Order: sequence, then structure tokens, then C-alpha cells
Amino acid sequence: MTSAIRVGTRRSRLALWQTEHVIEQLHLHDPHLLIEKVVINTQGDATLHSPLYQIGGKGLFTAELDDAILNKRVDLAVHSLKDLPTEEHENIGILAVLERHDPHDVLITRHKCTLDDLPIGAVVGTSSRRRVAQLLHYRPDLNVISIRGNVDTRIRKALDPSSGYDAIVVALAGVERLGLQSTIAQILPFEIMLPAPAQGVIAIQGLKHSSIKNLVQSINHLKTELAIAAERAFLSVLGGGCSLPVAAYAHWLSANELVLQARILSPDGKKRIDLKESCTLSEDHSENITLASELGRSVAVVAKDQGAAKLLNAVVVRHSTSPLNGKKIVITRAKHQSRELIDLLQQRGALPLLYPCIDVMPPSDTSDLDQALSRLQQYDWLLITSRNTVLALQRRLQVLGVDLKKVEIQVGAVGPATAELFSQIFKFDVTLIPETHTGIGMCEALQPKAGQRFLLPQSAIARDALADCLRQHGGYVEVVIAYQISVGEGGISLSAYLEDDAVDAIIFTSPSTIKNCLKRLEREKGNRDLLEKLPCAVMGPTTAQCAYSYYFSTILEPQESSLNALVELLEAYFSYTV
Repeated sequence: MTSAIRVGTRRSRLALWQTEHVIEQLHLHDPHLLIEKVVINTQGDATLHSPLYQIGGKGLFTAELDDAILNKRVDLAVHSLKDLPTEEHENIGILAVLERHDPHDVLITRHKCTLDDLPIGAVVGTSSRRRVAQLLHYRPDLNVISIRGNVDTRIRKALDPSSGYDAIVVALAGVERLGLQSTIAQILPFEIMLPAPAQGVIAIQGLKHSSIKNLVQSINHLKTELAIAAERAFLSVLGGGCSLPVAAYAHWLSANELVLQARILSPDGKKRIDLKESCTLSEDHSENITLASELGRSVAVVAKDQGAAKLLNAVVVRHSTSPLNGKKIVITRAKHQSRELIDLLQQRGALPLLYPCIDVMPPSDTSDLDQALSRLQQYDWLLITSRNTVLALQRRLQVLGVDLKKVEIQVGAVGPATAELFSQIFKFDVTLIPETHTGIGMCEALQPKAGQRFLLPQSAIARDALADCLRQHGGYVEVVIAYQISVGEGGISLSAYLEDDAVDAIIFTSPSTIKNCLKRLEREKGNRDLLEKLPCAVMGPTTAQCAYSYYFSTILEPQESSLNALVELLEAYFSYTV
């Protein structure tokens, strides 16, 4: 052949490596081939602000290369096969696949630890719903948020303490192809993280009736072709892609027995369906392609029978209509308390930015708290003023062996979110939730009488308003320290984000998050004026009052002190300001 074969590729380091690898394989077959690389920009490379499942998923990295093939600007295109849609173009086909690389996913973290040993509430980056769901199934405490960029860019973020990420999960194949395997902290076993269909496979596309089809097929790996036929048939029946939490991996039990493992999860990882089925192949490759595809379709049908359709229908992408789509929202809660808020924002297409401003710790001495909890029956009321108090009581009551359900006491909670958590953990009804979610509001709702006894476990820096009010009415109040709050660490560099005008709003859920945010920003030598110009959504009147005292220009306070109401108010705000 005299004219050069033009091979289209994306411009990332990994894409260029894969293209060079394909060219090497072709040259091994025929050293005299003239081959030219053609670099093409794709939408997926240009759109780096949103998770893949929100901007279209599969096809984002292929459409421009397809156009180049159809317009004959290139003869071939090289792809990671997992990026290719299962529905082929009528004129473009997969002409060959190379032998599969190890399809495992890996954990990369500057902490140099395993997934089990990541700190509670650690921030893990991935834009794959498959990885998100499997991570949350195994470690529901993790804060899994979107991360975009090429493999090497994501690895840099995972190793940078100022990036806001504690770890990332990526494909082993990409890491090893770039020679970055020294950054791997753990290869994740399939029981934790089953790969995406066709993960680790390089595909070569071209016109189905191309004159060089036979040449390209000379480097096709037959066993890999059969394995991915099963995986992609499974995916096709379920209508999956990057936008769905679906995993599949086909491998060989023997020379002629192919087994397919598959997994479907709910987006939050709470529900998981695992399937495994095998088939026996013949000596005829064309027949085997049919058998492998039938295996994939069969497993998909079984999955649907077991409820997969219901799980996948729960994947609701609201980004196209939500005013929060693409908005960068800073979360200032403690890491271990941010999961629910992250989920609510990501469901609406927002991009949560973690900037933990508080760290919640047990008191240095728990003796006063323990003594009070040991004589709970002596009090008329147990008053709970925060979710942190609930968690602190859970720890100490477990240590003391006290069963709250056996104690005759009434419980008051400052707001519905706190009450819900208390009831959920202790299976104990909350007697009172004031209409005004403040200490004074609780005092007024209680209508305290002289001689009533109140136990008030709270933060070491809590205000005295509730205790003072109860005492003024003749009540006996025992205040005990349930937890301490210090300035949080980690997360993004807020000062840099503010300077880059890369924040749209900030969320404060307590006065401590506001005060400590200002302390953190001062340490970073950040611009406080830029912070105070941001719209801030606050939970509860006390937090709102604190925000007003620090001169924030736009303060959004929902009527109900709940995270749902907080996010819905942010939606309403941006619907009027866009």
C-alpha cells in the first residue's frame, strides 16, 4: 500500500499512547506500512466541568472521530472500547480489538492506604456512576464526588492535599499504560469494584467496508472479541452506559467455557444485584460471537427479572431542568456529615466543593456526660439541639450499656432533621419540635414549670440562651459537654476558588461553620470580601443571625430547617438569577 493510513486519535496522553500501540501492532504485521496520526478534539475533552453521566456519557469522546471517518479525513480511529456506544453507526464498525489489559479499577490516594483504611468521610473522586454506586455500597460513609480530566490530571489531584480529594478510583489499564503504577495504593478486587463492560480494551474503528479492513483484522484478538461481545450485549439490553451503575466482566473458565459476571446497583449503592452465567463455545468463531452475545442477553434478562429495571429507573438525572446544573456549591459541614448534602446537590447537576470548616470530636473528659446519662430517669426532659449531639449520645450510651427505650423521659429536638436522626438511631419518639428552630423557640414551646428537670448535652461552645431561659422559668438545667468543635481541615483551597470566581454559592449549617470558615480563609490569606459577596444558604435562624452579623450580602434561609429545604431554596434562588 502506497498512501498513508490516517489514524484518528484524541489528544490526551493516554489516547496518544493507545494510538501508538495500535500503530506498533500494525507495523509488526507489516513493517512497510505508512501510518499518519491525526489528532482530533472531542466534546468530552472540552467539557470538563460536569460528570460524564450528566453531559451525555458514552459518545462524548467518539462523535468527532466518527465524523472524521465518514468524511474520510481519517481511515481509522482508536478508542478505549468502554467509551463506544453499544449502538453502532450503520457505516462504522469495530474492525478489531487488541488483547485486553487487566480490567481492574485501582485506588490512588496520597494517604497510601487501602479503601478500608481511608478516613471516615473521605472525599473520593470519580465521574462514573458505576464506581460511585459500588464505592457507596462498600463504604457508605464516603463522600464520592465528581472529578474530571485526563488520567494523569486526576492522579495529580488525588496526590495534591489542596485539591479537595483524598483519593480517586480509575482504571488500572490507563494508569499502567502511562507508567504511573507507582501511584497505586490498592488494586480493588472484583467483589468491591467490578469493571465496566469492555474496560481495558483498545478498539479500532473504521468504515465497515473499508479496503483496509482485512489488514486491521490481522491484529484482532479473538478471545477478547468474544468476551466483550458478551459484556456489550448485556449492556445493550439494559440500555446502559456511563450514565447507569452497571458492571460486567467476561472471562474464561477453560479453553471453551466463557463466564459472565454482572452487577447492577441502585445509584446510592444500597441495593445490589450480582449475577453469573456461563456458556460453552465451539470451534467456529462466528458461531461463538453469537453464543457470547446470547450469554450477555440472557444474563440481562435474568437481571431484569430480579429487579434491575426498577433499580435503573431510579437513576433520575435532573440536571437538564434544574437551575443548579453546573453550579459550584461549597459545603462547609464536617466531612462525615456531608454525604446527604452532596447527594442532593449532585442529583440536580450541581458540583459540590468540600471545604470542611468544623471537626467534631468527643470531649477530652466524658465523666460529666457519662454520669448524667447514667441517671437519665431522674430528668423530665432530654433536650437535643443538634445532630452532633445525637451522634455523641449514641457513642456514649453504647459504651455505658444504657437502652434509651427503657427510660421514661420526654425528648425535645430543635428541628425536624435532628428529630428524624434521633428517632432513626434510638427508635424513640421525639415529643417536641418547636415551630421556631432555636433555643429560645424550644424554651417557649416547652412552657417550662418550676421544678422540672432538664438535661442539656451540647457543644463546648454552645450558646447559653436555652439554659438561661429554662432557669428563668424555675427549671433545673444540667448542661453537659457532649462534643467539642475545632476548625476543620482539608478540602478545596477556597481562597484560590474565590480568586478564580469559581464558586456560585456556599452552604452554612451552623454558626460554627461560618465562624470557622472565616478563620480558615484568614489562614489562607483569602479575600473575605469575595466570600461575603457569595449567596449563602443557611440552616436555621441562629445560623442566619450569625451570617447577618458577618455582613453576608445574600442570605437564603428556608422556612424548614432541613437539607432538602435548603437545596430547594438554592434552586429557587438560581431560577430567578440566571
